[in-house]
Amino acid sequence: MRSIRFLLLLVLSSPACDMARTRLVFMEPESVVQSEKLETFGQSLQLADRSYVESALKDVFEVTPEFPEAKQLEDLIYFDGSFGGGCDLYGASEVVSGTAAQAEFKRASCGIKLSESQPVTSSAQRMAQTVKACDVLIYGANTFPRVMAKVIPGWTAGRAANRPTPERLKVAYALFDRTGLLPDTVIEKLMDLSNSVSDADEAWRWVLKAYCESPEFLQAW
Repeated sequence: MRSIRFLLLLVLSSPACDMARTRLVFMEPESVVQSEKLETFGQSLQLADRSYVESALKDVFEVTPEFPEAKQLEDLIYFDGSFGGGCDLYGASEVVSGTAAQAEFKRASCGIKLSESQPVTSSAQRMAQTVKACDVLIYGANTFPRVMAKVIPGWTAGRAANRPTPERLKVAYALFDRTGLLPDTVIEKLMDLSNSVSDADEAWRWVLKAYCESPEFLQAW
């Protein structure tokens, strides 16, 4: 839309455009939305930065500061430069402990992997860190029970009745993608996957891994 407005301004302001000042003529959107125009202005995948990714994962799995999973998320996501987002140079400061200086507010510090303005891009490193973070949460003693209680009220571990169903798969998916719907073809594949695992809890872990590691999750929705 921004590129369309920009092109209209160029057309209307061009010296070669011989039109009466009392008359405005707008070009049809179809005339500017063409493959060569898209190539000219470029396209890129919108990805969320480290703060958003960490926050979203904490929200889905209800991670609270006292959990060891919170510290692991910081190391895997928040303090990893591949997620971008930069750091707060104005909020960073140091204190002296003994003879050494250390960061007073660690989350505001740049550390060794982040610059003040880190671009958010897709990379193998980012995907690898995402997979590790998902495993930490899905296999976490504190976090797995919390996410399962959102899917199945009253959930307790080790119950065969907790097996995935199509409706439960939709509920779990909505925790990760709150703007989209789970296609029936994907539901069928996930049911086949879960039915191949005898343990109900392990079946859910495979389903949650599929959701958490999906490239569609944690993009800018």
